[in-house]
Amino acid sequence: MNSSETWECITMADQNNIVSVCLVKRDDVSGVPIISSLEIRPLGEHLYPTVTDNRTLTLLNRYDYGSTTGDIIRHPGDIYDRIWHVTEGKTSLKEVPAQPLSATITGNSGYDVPSVVLSTAYSGDMFYGWKNNMKSPILGQQVYFHFAEVESLADNDPRLIDIYVNDVIVEGAYRPKKLYGDTIVTPVLPVLSNYTFNLTKNSGTTEPPILNAIEFYAVRSTDSPTTFGQEETCLPAD
Repeated sequence: MNSSETWECITMADQNNIVSVCLVKRDDVSGVPIISSLEIRPLGEHLYPTVTDNRTLTLLNRYDYGSTTGDIIRHPGDIYDRIWHVTEGKTSLKEVPAQPLSATITGNSGYDVPSVVLSTAYSGDMFYGWKNNMKSPILGQQVYFHFAEVESLADNDPRLIDIYVNDVIVEGAYRPKKLYGDTIVTPVLPVLSNYTFNLTKNSGTTEPPILNAIEFYAVRSTDSPTTFGQEETCLPAD
């Protein structure tokens, strides 16, 4: 099959500073599992606190909204080499005009989202739904909403956003910070067949919601590892 896939997983090294990677054939497919390359990137300890010594995050999707170039962002644009995909024109949401290229996002709440990602956004009431297509057991899913205000608004009419996940409000009257990256993280969502999120305008504003970027993760348990110390640490080349 002439196709390729890239999977990202955020995990912690064990007490011996070792990260174990194991390929396992699923029962519903034939053939031998293969991997073309394996890349390991260190992350700041302040990132993704959901990850512990017994919980990992598997990336489902990561989107950069409102990109004016259509370019995928990764290193050196992202110091951690996270891959930010554009939304491929699958939404009719209005694009917020980007800040001039000379403008710089002045800071970030701790997730170090690249300035080039935060400098653009989509605007308008938003609804997004996705299915739980995981083939192996998970603890749940988690969503990371990344915001930065990229428009100049009147002081008496700030942007206020209500954020719903599965019709339950996660954050009410949220106000994005001017040229400063901020992140709203959902709790670990229970395992469901389908998930949704809605961003709507709060009743206290006339300004529509915006969204600069988003990440979707599956949360997994590592209490039952699939790689054990007596196994080989690498595959032979022949």
